Amino acid sequence: PDGKEYLGDEKTATVAGTTDLDNKITVNDRLARVEADGSFSVDIPLNEGGQTLTIIATDPAGNQTKVERKVTYRP
Repeated sequence: PDGKEYLGDEKTATVAGTTDLDNKITVNDRLARVEADGSFSVDIPLNEGGQTLTIIATDPAGNQTKVERKVTYRP
């Protein structure tokens, strides 16, 4: 969720969702594996402080949908 704060040992954010089977999903340039049911999940390492997670879905024609979520990590 947008604005989520991660603390201490929570050094990764898990980004998960569903999409069309033929879409490619990247989160901060990391490719997420899309499962047979359209679900995807990828763990993103976090740096200290605020940052933006950029989720991009690309369909076979090259059209993109982009969503950004701001998160904060505090050790």
